Amino acid sequence: MKYFLGLLGGLQVADGLLTQFLVGGGIVKEGNPLMEPLVLGGSFLPLKVAGAIFSVAVIYFTYRLFPRLALGAASGMVAFYSAVAFWNILVLLV
Repeated sequence: MKYFLGLLGGLQVADGLLTQFLVGGGIVKEGNPLMEPLVLGGSFLPLKVAGAIFSVAVIYFTYRLFPRLALGAASGMVAFYSAVAFWNILVLLV
């Protein structure tokens, strides 16, 4: 589970870095109008990292009490962030 949580945190941070690079560099436009000022203002990445740490911690502590629930939640989040990272890299390459 530790490696799985590391993967989840890494994917979330990679999503933040790619979003900051792509939107901040003017390569793409942020689709969420509420997030665009955060990305362009520079406060997005620290919030993204804090959110990644928080979500990993919540799943870790949930795993101690409800391992199947935590594993299911972590699996879903890893699948989601894998798709998001793939999409961001695809946008970067095209």
